[in-house]
Amino acid sequence: MELIVSRMLDIRRVFMIGCSIIAGLASIQLTNVIQQLPPSLYSIIGSPFALASLIAILLNLLFRIGIAKSAALRIEPKLEALVDVMSFLEDRGAVWGARRQVIQRAQFALNELLEVMIEMKLSDGVIDVQCRFDEYYLDVIALYPEIFIKTIKKGRKRYRNCLYYW
Repeated sequence: MELIVSRMLDIRRVFMIGCSIIAGLASIQLTNVIQQLPPSLYSIIGSPFALASLIAILLNLLFRIGIAKSAALRIEPKLEALVDVMSFLEDRGAVWGARRQVIQRAQFALNELLEVMIEMKLSDGVIDVQCRFDEYYLDVIALYPEIFIKTIKKGRKRYRNCLYYW
């Protein structure tokens, strides 16, 4: 139960957990039907815990199809865009099943970085925010066109990135 509470959940994960719990409870209520099954199936389906675990694993494998572990967002260098970045990280964290604390740390750090970049006018165009997630790391990369300080190269842009690991 602690794992359920510690992770961010989207609709897919809530459905998966709910179906698993219902299947486990149904096996308790339908003991007469389950006893008529062959012995090989009865050993698995007869145990509410085993049935709920099996359903959870199968649904997890099914719902993992099509979920990318990386995402990107392009924003204009305006303070109003910070709300979009925060909701982007919140949504991606729920889809990926990331820990809430990890996403909150990433939101805080990215908010600070983008505020400084916008207020100090360090970016000369759109800012690309790229995120990659696995069970151990959340990588957040902010790519932005930098304004050259040298007057000889005035008008040219180059890209600088900031990389954070959590």
